[in-house]
Amino acid sequence: MSHTSDESYETFGLVPSVVLIVAAFLVAILPLAFQIGVLAL
Repeated sequence: MSHTSDESYETFGLVPSVVLIVAAFLVAILPLAFQIGVLAL
């Protein structure tokens, strides 16, 4: 029982880290994509 709760806790802890990585990636990419779009115009 305790093993299952540990496993689910690890899975739950993994989700926010993935969201943070994706958010940081978007924040890094958006200005670059915007600059490319402006240059393309």
